[in-house]
Amino acid sequence: MSFDTTAKVSLTIEQLLDLVDQLSDDDCRKLAAKLEKRGVAVRLRSVLTKLKGAKLDERTIRTTTEKVRTRIHGEAQARSGRR
Repeated sequence: MSFDTTAKVSLTIEQLLDLVDQLSDDDCRKLAAKLEKRGVAVRLRSVLTKLKGAKLDERTIRTTTEKVRTRIHGEAQARSGRR
């Protein structure tokens, strides 16, 4: 038998935002890193779900990866050019 010892608290989004406003800069950075990891995990799960059962050869993966890198690099260049 196992017991769930995780604390459960019901907060509205406004209450949560008020709590975030009270955090130190260091704690805000920790929270941001945690949320980013969670976002990355969600996106990865989404991609893996979409690819489940897909037959991809190495050439397709490399070609697609290069296209995405080129697009991301172009977006970064465009952003830095606007400044």
